Amino acid sequence: MDILRLFFSFKGRSNRLQYWGGGLAVNIVSWTVMSMMSGVLVQIKSSSDVLGSLAGLGLVLVPLSLLTWWCTQALQIKRMHDRGRSGWMSLLMFAPLIPIIATLVNLGAASADPQTATVAIAPYVGLFLLIGFGFFIDLGCLPGVSGPNRFGDPPVGFLPGRETKTDAKTLSTKAADSGRLHGAEVALARAIEESLKGNQPKPAPN
Repeated sequence: MDILRLFFSFKGRSNRLQYWGGGLAVNIVSWTVMSMMSGVLVQIKSSSDVLGSLAGLGLVLVPLSLLTWWCTQALQIKRMHDRGRSGWMSLLMFAPLIPIIATLVNLGAASADPQTATVAIAPYVGLFLLIGFGFFIDLGCLPGVSGPNRFGDPPVGFLPGRETKTDAKTLSTKAADSGRLHGAEVALARAIEESLKGNQPKPAPN
């Protein structure tokens, strides 16, 4: 259940270990399946078999791509939560893709040369890389919010469900200890005050 929550749930928080470890696991599985499918295509010699294999490959790669995207988003959104930010900020990565696609479609309709298309989309590609670098630093390198936040308790270890929780009993014990310490300080101050009054010289009788 913890594994399913790590890769499929958008709720809760993920630390850096979960973010990097989960992302590595997703990529390894994806690359392994794609390598196996590519190996099958290399061994095919007949054109009719190639077309049938490509159709079968599409039936595998489309669900695999969707699954990979979902797991990656789940890890990224929970990591956003750990940094104290809304998961909707993960959509910033897709913002530059819209003008890139629109520009390529317009230039394709106008039969523009590749060099013109490259120059036209260069600013959006630069913005995409800049946002990606910011995500790398913020999500992959910086620690999460210490203590609970609005998305839950801080995660511990690799698997979720091992959050550091501060229960009511612990809070009550800390409050009681604080009260006893304060009472001891007050009693000590009074004892010192009484001792100082007792050591003061008495006035001489008239």
